[in-house]
Amino acid sequence: EFFLDTKEQPYLTPKGKDVLLTIHHRLPDDKELKIAVGGGWATHVGILEDQLKGVKPRPFWSTHEREMKAFEAAARAG
Repeated sequence: EFFLDTKEQPYLTPKGKDVLLTIHHRLPDDKELKIAVGGGWATHVGILEDQLKGVKPRPFWSTHEREMKAFEAAARAG
């Protein structure tokens, strides 16, 4: 139900030999939802980055837990 009012828009920008992926995700004004979605995006994009670099992908759940804590701390600070 929460995700019915969201919109995601990815952008790819050339950066020399690399490409910058920027994701804009519009969400309802719900702090907990934003923390959860931000932590999920950070985890998935980090694993994608590992795959593209040809390195062993970081473990999903421990990465997700760490990212959730980082987003919670940022939400408290700002």
